[in-house]
Amino acid sequence: MLLYSTFFGGSGSESFPSIALDTSGNVYIAGATSSTNLPGVAASSIQSVYGGGATDGFVAKLNLGLAQIVYATYLGGSDRGELRKIRVDAAGYAHVAGRSFSTNFPGALSSTIPALDVPYGEEQFPSLTERRKRE
Repeated sequence: MLLYSTFFGGSGSESFPSIALDTSGNVYIAGATSSTNLPGVAASSIQSVYGGGATDGFVAKLNLGLAQIVYATYLGGSDRGELRKIRVDAAGYAHVAGRSFSTNFPGALSSTIPALDVPYGEEQFPSLTERRKRE
């Protein structure tokens, strides 16, 4: 039985390979977008503008019932990037993992989680949740 459905996206294309729920039933989505007008992105968002390249990663939280976008943000630098996984912890914090080809990925220089060097200049960034599992 289908309980809820909605559309989400801007004027470009979106993919969201990862969806998670919190304990209140809010829906979190993470993926890649080429839209410069992603709904829910505001001046107060962590990254309020599209970073550039073919795609940027994005995160959005929708309320139970999918009637309202609680927040959305871009996450990317000047080259292609995407988010592939999202998890929500018991406190309601979203943790994401993905990859970026950007040399100016937001927070990379001051991040407490180092990027993993892989071939062809691609940088992969693990989520906090995944880091805790490895430690």
